[in-house]
Amino acid sequence: FVEAGRAAEPGSAPDTAGDVGAAADAAVTAAQVDFADAFSFSGKPQFVADAATTLLEGGISDLRSLSGRISAATQPISDFSASLDRLGSELSTLIRAPATLASRVTGVVVALRGVASDVTGAINAYRTLWPFGNDEPAVTGTTASLIQQADNQAAIAGLLQRAATAEAARAAASASFASADEATALRELFTAQFDALLAAADTDDVFTALTDLHAAVVRDLNTRAAKLPRTRQVTPSATQPALVLAQRLYGDATRADDIVARNKIRHPGFVPGGVALEVLSDAA
Repeated sequence: FVEAGRAAEPGSAPDTAGDVGAAADAAVTAAQVDFADAFSFSGKPQFVADAATTLLEGGISDLRSLSGRISAATQPISDFSASLDRLGSELSTLIRAPATLASRVTGVVVALRGVASDVTGAINAYRTLWPFGNDEPAVTGTTASLIQQADNQAAIAGLLQRAATAEAARAAASASFASADEATALRELFTAQFDALLAAADTDDVFTALTDLHAAVVRDLNTRAAKLPRTRQVTPSATQPALVLAQRLYGDATRADDIVARNKIRHPGFVPGGVALEVLSDAA
């Protein structure tokens, strides 16, 4: 016989990944509304519409270039390219309906994640879009047409940057990390990006949505980092196989692959001596 003891109460834990997803949805919605309110060329010369179309075509081109660099199956890339083709061919009509245009643009940004074969690839692709439009020449002038052209340029850049950041955050919520240091490094990258977006936010709704998303990302990454091992450096005294080094460090030769991958060692049979290596902190 075994004494049953007290019945354990069910445990609970916050759904930090779910919070990131909800905050990302709110941030994308706020970005779409802000774009629809700011973007216009009604009653303005043709060059205002042409400038907006050219910048949007540049965004489509960047997305197409990213899909070509992501490792993925042929069919998802083909479907994504087809969606970009449709968006490009319909731009002349869509720019007359800003709300619909915003929805279509964010739609292809969201679809980019489905092209990537892994979470890391998706995050890196979205990070490439974070500075979109920042290198565009500033539109100067005091005429109503030039002011609207500048507003349109900022609206297009803001829409793509905010959508790409929100989707990168959503992807990060499902990422796996081998160490707390990896989660912390990603948190710092997001913090720098959110600082830039918040500085450029021109409405309270956008500012609030981005602030909430930033807080959700930080909370999620901090929660998961607290459960992960940290890294430290060791310097082998002599060149040796990764299997031998793993056995000496961890008492477990099967962890040799982590040493090789973490330090990008060219040949697992020859881990160089006298060179500092990054290993998990549970190493002896």
